[in-house]
Amino acid sequence: MGIGGRVVPSQADEFCGRVGSRAAAEVARRLGVELTMFPGGHAGFTADGYGTPGDPEGFAAVLRELLG
Repeated sequence: MGIGGRVVPSQADEFCGRVGSRAAAEVARRLGVELTMFPGGHAGFTADGYGTPGDPEGFAAVLRELLG
């Protein structure tokens, strides 16, 4: 018996073309779904002051759209 849910391959827009992003793009292609792009880098959900400046508002907007 399987569990319900969906797979949402995604990547940070600052990492386009890197190994991890290429893997996410291939998963999306094989599943026949779009690759979701999140703004920022490794920690795009964090505000400045945590070592890697992010875009928490932009990240939240993409997440809200996915969960909508």
